Amino acid sequence: FNTPVRRKFLKSDDTEFGHIEHQLRLHALAFPQVRFILVKDGTVVFDVPATTDLRQRISEFVGRDTASALLRIKPTHGAGVQVSGFLMPLSEARRNRRLQFVFLNGRPIEDKIVARAVRDGYGGFPTGLHPALFLYLEVDPGLVDVNVHPAKREVRFRRPSELTMAIIEAVASTLAHHARGGAPVPEPPERKPVKLSLIH
Repeated sequence: FNTPVRRKFLKSDDTEFGHIEHQLRLHALAFPQVRFILVKDGTVVFDVPATTDLRQRISEFVGRDTASALLRIKPTHGAGVQVSGFLMPLSEARRNRRLQFVFLNGRPIEDKIVARAVRDGYGGFPTGLHPALFLYLEVDPGLVDVNVHPAKREVRFRRPSELTMAIIEAVASTLAHHARGGAPVPEPPERKPVKLSLIH
């Protein structure tokens, strides 16, 4: 009679651990300046050190070759919006969204407006293919509502057109710069690693 209601919705141990690992990876990608360690049954699944280099953190999860092929997005600023991150050229399109990550103010999200703006920035995408990118959005908290979905994965933007234009410009200008053979976009200023104390 006192079994938690949610228990009947749990899947196998492996399936539930897969969800946990996915969430930890998302947070590790959102906060490279923080060290993340995941241990299962006494075995370390991953241990990623704090770093000021976002590309280095990404390489911990996608491999060095893939990370080195990423193009740094030209930082773009709009009204209350800042866009940064990495993307792959159209030639590296994928048949799934496994290499598609979007973070809003440090929170992983899934948003149709953002996805459409990314595709428009690429100039369209072949059916069945998806862009590979790590997109980091900093938006004035007053311009976004994060309480529209219980899991907090969906958000509502108060001025979506301005966000859309900033994303399109960031993606399109990065690809154009690369196509012209321009110099790599310079790395942003270093962010100091953060030390967290855990209370047991």
